[in-house]
Amino acid sequence: MPVLPHNFPTLRRCGNGNHRPSVLILGAGMSYGLVPLPGPLLAEKRANAEATLRYTSSVPVDPNPTPDHLYQWADDIWNELTARGDQNPKLTLAESLDIPNEKRWLGCVSTQRNTPRHRVVARFAREGLWHQIWSLNWDCVQESALENVGIKRRSADGAMPWPTVFNTLVTADECPQMGEPNSIKIIKPHGCVMALVDAQQAKAKGDFGRAVTLAERFLITATELSRLAPSVASAPVQQFISATLLTSLCSQPFVVAGWSASEKYLIDRINSDVRPVLQSPNRQPAIANDELSVIDRLFNPDGHTTLASFYGKNAATAHIDVGQSGFGLDELFLWLQALYAVHYLRLRAPATDHPALDELAAEIEQPPNVPVFIISWVDNFLPVWVRLCWRSGLVVWENPNAQRVEIDDIALESRDEHIPWHLSGGPRPELTAASRILAALHRSARASDWDYDQFPGGALP
Repeated sequence: MPVLPHNFPTLRRCGNGNHRPSVLILGAGMSYGLVPLPGPLLAEKRANAEATLRYTSSVPVDPNPTPDHLYQWADDIWNELTARGDQNPKLTLAESLDIPNEKRWLGCVSTQRNTPRHRVVARFAREGLWHQIWSLNWDCVQESALENVGIKRRSADGAMPWPTVFNTLVTADECPQMGEPNSIKIIKPHGCVMALVDAQQAKAKGDFGRAVTLAERFLITATELSRLAPSVASAPVQQFISATLLTSLCSQPFVVAGWSASEKYLIDRINSDVRPVLQSPNRQPAIANDELSVIDRLFNPDGHTTLASFYGKNAATAHIDVGQSGFGLDELFLWLQALYAVHYLRLRAPATDHPALDELAAEIEQPPNVPVFIISWVDNFLPVWVRLCWRSGLVVWENPNAQRVEIDDIALESRDEHIPWHLSGGPRPELTAASRILAALHRSARASDWDYDQFPGGALP
């Protein structure tokens, strides 16, 4: 396994550093294998789209199209639809590619589990580890993972001791939601498939103005992507989006997951607005070892290198390499989750179990070279164990209104409904018991003989 430049101590609130929630940005790499990348999307859908629209684009057909081919083709299609007088050319374009009609773009909200990478990101959101989540992807895969851990879209705050709602910023109407307390912020500057679904529904109801507003933030044409340059990005919602990100990056660590940093307009704004703050000799706090983490298969010489230079870093100090055999995005986030969990279990553990837990933590200080039971135990056993203990009335806790959390408030419908491990201010007997179980398993030298996935919250030999 690769030796990583750090193990995210600021994000994990570990050690004596200045612990701050991170800004997380998700690029196409996070959705790899779940939805098509831009080039393959064009290869898959072009012929049928042009037949449906009864128009053959002048953009040459390429058997292996790049993202730019899709954006140029979309430009040509949009121009043709506009010339025809289409009332909502952006929605028509999206529908020709089947984007708002195919379930793969929406992810899964059910007892079916999300990928480990999206699952851990969602759990970390409930743990309060993300300041904001930025997604440059149209799909709702990450949003579905949030719903599967119990953080719901467009619902009332459940008055629980943890976040129960996420708000998505796509259009100007949604800007005020960014100020709502106790909610997860998902900002999607390139648009969202859910907004396209809403646009279809508005159109069906005859609300054509609303349908246009919802669909126009679906950014896919080469022209509109180029217009995101600072000199011409004058739309109020875009100004708000840019200011929100840039202000956050001046003070919060930046985790880049699966994003190539190819959007020049964004890199230019970070350079002009954030870099001077980062490189100020009077900056407080000082740049942390994990102030910038570039999680990707490759550290590219363009966007990644430029971005790292703003932080005084390079590939050796910022690249989290997930391109090696046996260590991809899923393995990275599962490892990080285990490392985070052990820290909070040790805080609740009896002193007699500290040596065993310290040994376990040392074994996974860096990604392990061989399978380690704690990765599966934390992902499959621990969340369900905690939830069952709360549901059984074994943990007494109050919500923000100083009312007791009742057992019926604890949802059991989703396999991955998550109760934060970091909650402080009262006894956590279920975490103390879990720490003792974990220590005993480690001392037994037979922890890998148990199956922690087949019976969540328990174990089978």
